[in-house]
Amino acid sequence: MDRIPFFGKADRGGRILLMLAALFLPACCILTLLFSPRGDAPPTTTTERIAKTATDSPTAAPQPTYTPLPTYTPLPTYTPLPTETPAPTAPPRSTATATPDSEALAEALYTKGMVKVGEQYATSLQGLGAQSNAAAADPALIFSDEWKIRTAVYLAGLTQAGELLRDLKPPPRFLDVHADMLEAADYFDQVVTNFSQGVDEANSDKLNAAAVNMAKGTEAVRRANEKLEALRNQ
Repeated sequence: MDRIPFFGKADRGGRILLMLAALFLPACCILTLLFSPRGDAPPTTTTERIAKTATDSPTAAPQPTYTPLPTYTPLPTYTPLPTETPAPTAPPRSTATATPDSEALAEALYTKGMVKVGEQYATSLQGLGAQSNAAAADPALIFSDEWKIRTAVYLAGLTQAGELLRDLKPPPRFLDVHADMLEAADYFDQVVTNFSQGVDEANSDKLNAAAVNMAKGTEAVRRANEKLEALRNQ
């Protein structure tokens, strides 16, 4: 392996760090918006549609009130003959068929979880982009403890985001989206390994591998975003 000290004209490592910083940005933007609520998006669940209808409907004019008619004393009633107590019946068995409300709840919980995943990925990638830019401008930073610790925190954030993603249970409608996100998570995990080893060893080949895996992960996120947009437009 060709080890570059990140100095001089042959600073391939510095150029790769700049390329990585550029790759981190688009992935960060897509992941930030992936499952975020859209202000102009139509309601997709039963609860949202009911809430929107109630908000958009004009307030009904108050109905006129009338003086009630006089009441009369009722005729005396008689005690009915006792009836036989029916035998207890077994409660009906619950079925496993999903209802619209249960599906809506599952989708809401999944969306909430994916928002957290996207935010975790975006924060970590944004931080790594800043760290990469700083090291490309001043290569000596990669040997400083402060730069290493901050970079390690952002790399750990990428790993944590992947773990959060894998813990989610996607509803049927989001299975294809989730599959693309899992593929992206695998690539981002490789970025963590490649990037940390490339910096620790001042190894430009491993930094280049991080850039390649970053591009593949970003492409998987793009596919997930396209499928999510198609679902929103249904």
